[in-house]
Amino acid sequence: MGLEIEQVTSQTYSLDANLCLLRLYQFEPERMNTHVVARILIKALMAMPTPDFSLCLFLIPERVQMEEQFKALIVLSHYLETGRFQQFWDEAAKNRHFLESVPGFEEAIQSICKSPS
Repeated sequence: MGLEIEQVTSQTYSLDANLCLLRLYQFEPERMNTHVVARILIKALMAMPTPDFSLCLFLIPERVQMEEQFKALIVLSHYLETGRFQQFWDEAAKNRHFLESVPGFEEAIQSICKSPS
């Protein structure tokens, strides 16, 4: 079982492990699995307000970031960081098909929205 899948199924999170995997993908791009990368970014979104999302995004090639699911995640991150929660939830609803691949996403984001900045 991949570390990323273990994090999803057990609802745990390891930034260090995720950064290591993204670095591996930098050195061996032919091994990159965009579904895995998307789940890593979703988990990083769930860790807001930490800078994890930006740290992970920095290691992802621009060509991958241009794919629709990644563009949507970048927009969601921006809305969350700027406190534009209604726009966040509207955009999240449009992308539910891949956001639901990570259990606990909605609850984690609701917790972020409720916490004082």
